[in-house]
Amino acid sequence: MTLTSSPTTASKTTLWIWPTGLFPRRLIYYFRAKQISSSHLHAQNIIMVPVTLDMQAGALVSKPGHEPRPEGTSLPCLRIERTDQDDFYIHESGAILEYFEELFGPEKGFVNLRGTTMEQRARSRDILSVLADATVWGVVYQIHTEESTLMWSGLRREQWSADVAMHAKKFKSGLLDKLERWVGEGMAQKGRKSLRAEDAGVTLADISLLTIVEYIEKTYGQDWVDGHVQLKAWCDIMKKAEWFIDEHGLKGLEDNDFAGLFQ
Repeated sequence: MTLTSSPTTASKTTLWIWPTGLFPRRLIYYFRAKQISSSHLHAQNIIMVPVTLDMQAGALVSKPGHEPRPEGTSLPCLRIERTDQDDFYIHESGAILEYFEELFGPEKGFVNLRGTTMEQRARSRDILSVLADATVWGVVYQIHTEESTLMWSGLRREQWSADVAMHAKKFKSGLLDKLERWVGEGMAQKGRKSLRAEDAGVTLADISLLTIVEYIEKTYGQDWVDGHVQLKAWCDIMKKAEWFIDEHGLKGLEDNDFAGLFQ
């Protein structure tokens, strides 16, 4: 894999990332599935800033010795410093992944996580759209049922609604029903590595699904795809993939400034 840029010619790019967070861990899975190494990031002058949760301050902060996270940003956050232009920020994990797909494209020898055909790319976008909606409804359910969400949800315990929680869970389940129909039966038994009907390897959609399944399981002790046999079987298989890293591994990356991230 050859990149033409070097730290002296590429724009400086800074990525703030909290490995154990919900959306930031998409980037961790992505770098591993994409087979991007620290040298590849260095060649593009990309700096990764480790962020951790400061329990005393009740805030997510950059580790000591690293640049503070830009005020008002969520995680992950990507900043591109450009000569004679304002800094450019990318704020959403999905958009950051798309940016890296452009930067580390298959024409440069990297794995293609979008899909190699128009149909594959369209199906991946289908899945990502459904997952985005299902994630929102899942969050609504969590903030009306889980005590630990009170510290960040903005709700008070007395504002919880059992009806809202029930309907949110129903809508989320309906969206996963749709996804289960799309991927079809026997997916896991056939050894497929992608949620798409065509098996061409892992995609951004696959990474996104496993991210939220693992986060909800480890944070709240819940099976996010409960009742969806095909999705559950697929997730169990994907947790054995080389690019997957479990909660203990993610915490190790957080504690040791990404040491051991790259395969």
